[in-house]
Amino acid sequence: MTLPCHPIRPAAAVACPALFLLLLLVCSVAPALAEPVVFTFVPPAGQEVLSVSVRGSMNDWGESAMTKGTDGTWSVSIDLPPGEHQYKYFVNGQWPASMKADADGAPLDPAAEDYVDDPYGGQNAIRRVAAAGAAVPAPAAAPP
Repeated sequence: MTLPCHPIRPAAAVACPALFLLLLLVCSVAPALAEPVVFTFVPPAGQEVLSVSVRGSMNDWGESAMTKGTDGTWSVSIDLPPGEHQYKYFVNGQWPASMKADADGAPLDPAAEDYVDDPYGGQNAIRRVAAAGAAVPAPAAAPP
C-alpha cells in the first residue's frame, strides 16, 4: 500500500521558519524588560535573625530567599518587570505587622517608595519599576 505524498506548499515553507524566528525574537527580548532590584534587610540591634525572604506580588507571594552578608545584612536581587510591586519581608518564619516601621520606628526597607494597607491590618511596602523611557506607573489597588 502506498500513501499519498503531499508536497509542502511554498507559503507554509516560508511561514513556519518566519513564525519560529518571530517567537525566538519575542522570547529573547521579553526578559530584557525586567530590571534587577536589590532588596536589603538590616536586622534591628539585638535581634537574632536566622532566615529572611522577600515575598510579594512579583513572586505571587512565594519566597525569594535572602543571603546573609558578612556584615549581617540580608539581601537578594530580583529581576522585576515594569509596574508596581507590593512586598513584605518574611523574617524567621514570621510576617512583620508593618513594613513601614519596626519596633524602633524605622522602616524595614528604607528603599521602599510607598506603603499600602494589607487586608490583615498591616502594611506592604511598594517598589515601582518604570519601563525604559516611560514614567513610573500610577499606584494600583492593594492585593493581599
